[in-house]
Amino acid sequence: MLVIPACRPTRRTSSGVATRTGATRITVVAIEAALSGNSLASCEVCRENGSVTTRSGWPSCLPAGLTSGGGLSRCQRHVAPRRWVDGRLPGCGTPRPRASPADADRTRETVSDMWRIGKQFTFSAAHCLPGLPEGHKCGRLHGHTYTVEIILEGNSLTGPGFVTDFGNLDPFKQYIKSHFDHRYLNEVLGEDVPPTSEQLARHLARWLEDHLTDSVGGRLAAVRVSETPSSWAEYILDRK
Repeated sequence: MLVIPACRPTRRTSSGVATRTGATRITVVAIEAALSGNSLASCEVCRENGSVTTRSGWPSCLPAGLTSGGGLSRCQRHVAPRRWVDGRLPGCGTPRPRASPADADRTRETVSDMWRIGKQFTFSAAHCLPGLPEGHKCGRLHGHTYTVEIILEGNSLTGPGFVTDFGNLDPFKQYIKSHFDHRYLNEVLGEDVPPTSEQLARHLARWLEDHLTDSVGGRLAAVRVSETPSSWAEYILDRK
């Protein structure tokens, strides 16, 4: 802020600049406002509270700056966030807005409970992928230690507070062990289905839907299959 000393105005100008005898300083904000024809009566908050001028004729607040449209914005007292005390801003008569009980009820109504849980299973198997360029490493016979993660979701809890008891997923664990562990996936999925992680995730999701949906709490949301710790493929059940 630029300060100009020895300026001793003695009256309120036609542009609304409040002055007094004995004043030794006037801010650049006041000069800019005077040149632009703006009034320094008070900021928008002070005007609403009826705090226009003091007994000496000075505004009850110093303007913090000009708005983009050339009008005064807010004073230094009201331009920065302040702590609320007893429901009001210190030094300001503006009451703190309060939410009504009806507003709070509407907010709660728009929020519904939702939980998601996941369980991982592992198995080791071999495969080779057809249709790849000659020399591609995945076209050769190789193996992985696969990680399969199933994700369930629900809007309510059962028992002591579960979406489902993970023990209910034992049939799926046994299915993986008996059909996939140390198997050749090209034979497991069939000749018409390339044994990629994407295809495997869809196959396992469909098995879960056919065999465990009714006996397991919650809904199956997705199945994720990883061949390595840094890569995965996910099959999402779209129920729209």
